[in-house]
Amino acid sequence: MDKTKFDYDFIIIGGGAVGCGIALDAITRGYKVLLLEKNDFGSGASSKSTKLVHGGVRYLEKAILTFNKAQYKLVNEALKERAIFLKNSSTISKKFQIFTPLYNWFEAIYLYIGLKIYELISLSYSLGKSSFVSKKILGFLKQKNLKGAISYFDGSFNDSKMITSLLITAQNLGTDVKNYCEVKEFLYDNKRIVGLKYFDKIENKEFEISSKVVVNATGVSIDTLRRVDDYNCSELITTSKGSHIVLSKEFMDLDVGLLIPKTHDGRVIFFHPWENILIIGTTEVDNKAKKISDDEIDYLLFYANKYLKKEAKKEDVLSTFSGTRALIKKDIPLSSIVREYIINISKTNLVSISAGKWTSYRKMAEDCLNVIFSKSLIKEKASCKTKECELLSLESLEINEADIIFAIENYFVKRPIDILLRITNIAYKNRSTALKNIEFICEIMAKYFSWNEEKKDSEIEFSKDYIKSRF
Repeated sequence: MDKTKFDYDFIIIGGGAVGCGIALDAITRGYKVLLLEKNDFGSGASSKSTKLVHGGVRYLEKAILTFNKAQYKLVNEALKERAIFLKNSSTISKKFQIFTPLYNWFEAIYLYIGLKIYELISLSYSLGKSSFVSKKILGFLKQKNLKGAISYFDGSFNDSKMITSLLITAQNLGTDVKNYCEVKEFLYDNKRIVGLKYFDKIENKEFEISSKVVVNATGVSIDTLRRVDDYNCSELITTSKGSHIVLSKEFMDLDVGLLIPKTHDGRVIFFHPWENILIIGTTEVDNKAKKISDDEIDYLLFYANKYLKKEAKKEDVLSTFSGTRALIKKDIPLSSIVREYIINISKTNLVSISAGKWTSYRKMAEDCLNVIFSKSLIKEKASCKTKECELLSLESLEINEADIIFAIENYFVKRPIDILLRITNIAYKNRSTALKNIEFICEIMAKYFSWNEEKKDSEIEFSKDYIKSRF
């Protein structure tokens, strides 16, 4: 391969939060960028979050009690990034009030001091003051021994729409973005990566492209792709499965969140009223199953019924979703791991980045590029501009012919599940409704793409299996 002429400056592999963030950062600095994703954009853990933009309140207690500088640094950085996130995505995210219920006065003082510290750490980035809330307005909670609640503020957002907004913003600036394109092998010159081959699953074709820098931002698949480059490489990450259940919003009659700061096994659970549903999660399980287990459902329903006045049963669960998160590999319990991120450069110059969380996606991208510049993989053209990069707004789309066609032509839709998940979020909100709409969506897409009956039937079957096996 002629290394004097490259197709791209950067090829980013992985279309989740981090990959999209890196693509946007690189294009705003003046580079030629290609973003590749083997499935749909955001189809991994990036769309399976609790939909909160938080400063790491769950890590604050550990930082205070253990004098852990790493935990404190994570909280401090996340609070700054939270402010940038909300400012740059104002049509997708918002300030959000969260209550922590109190059942004894010692607990009230303890939590109040902790949240005041959370507030003070944020300084000019604060979203509002924490305060005491009377039990009189907590009618949705069981009242026995309830003293009231402590209120504080974080952010709420739509993770799937955030992915699409990042994509269209980057594309509008010149980034080439391709979903359903799987990297098969790397290309080398003098033992350095100078490109790759990828297979386009939609066009059923293989392509060969060159690039000055290749970034592996594939989340939990980071080590799998690293082994394509070096089969004997050591693992960088471990994983943690986090699951949520979805109930009707009628179980909480206020548009505020609920934080349960400590479960019996030391976890944190959020109750998040979000777009007319109630999300409860998350679990933390050491497996990679794509669907929630019965034990996880029972666990989350137990805490729902421990606090909510209206009893929730299994038949009240409208949908569920699970995501496998990447965490830096350490020999400590999963719930104790600080969700920092890792940047690694191989001997062949494959740049790999993983772990972290949604709130810090922008800073992760900035740090990744700065490491690349420091290692002289490519000359730095400009400083980071994403702190002031306002993301493009999206159209609010529903399940009808006009909106489906609009999504195909503007929002990178290739398959029916893209509509059900990333575009409308219906699968996350109501599993039954998603299943009922599959055939209609397939009819519209078959007409648009000129699918034959065999292809249409195949997409119907695939979509149904996909929803049933994951939601």
